[in-house]
Amino acid sequence: MKIYIVDGTPVLDGTPKELAQYQRMAQQLAVYDAYQKLLKAIAEGKPPGGQLEDKPPARKRAPQKRKERMRAMVDSSQIPYAIAIDFDGILCQNTYPDIGDPNWDIIHEALKEQSKGAKLILWTCREGRSLEKAVAACAEWGLKFDAVNENLPEWRKAYRTDPRKVGANEYWDDRNVIIDNDPLVFRSTRCANDRAEWEVRRQCSEQS
Repeated sequence: MKIYIVDGTPVLDGTPKELAQYQRMAQQLAVYDAYQKLLKAIAEGKPPGGQLEDKPPARKRAPQKRKERMRAMVDSSQIPYAIAIDFDGILCQNTYPDIGDPNWDIIHEALKEQSKGAKLILWTCREGRSLEKAVAACAEWGLKFDAVNENLPEWRKAYRTDPRKVGANEYWDDRNVIIDNDPLVFRSTRCANDRAEWEVRRQCSEQS
């Protein structure tokens, strides 16, 4: 790239790539030069806009956990009580992919909660035609859900999010592990059986 002086003004002559590269360098130098001038002005107590003023340090806000901030943002009075209920092994005997016999005790308990104002969510791994059969079976048993494998609209609006795991106050599932703070409190029978089988397989694998 060449530089010519025409009537006291520098004129650049080069390829578009060279000109663009020069332009970037000039911009970087201009920013650096302005930054150096600003530092010098601050050191002399003459920053742009007038003298520096002693200001009290900004008061630091006490750290707040994200969950606590969310609770402060959410009006709990506008959120219905939500219960997410599994299908296979809870509302019916687990004969997946078929529909098992209904568990009437649990169905009646769910209907009782619904009559008190709770919202029911069908929370199942079923999808497609298999899910449609499950919803139809629940309808025959008298259960109508407020949501199926998705969050309640009131919860989405309140928390301003729509995660894949549905939000609920309770989760009815045959594979639950209940944990209260640190210690393991309770493992469901189905979950305990699955874990026992896994432990046997793991030990056999280690010995082989």
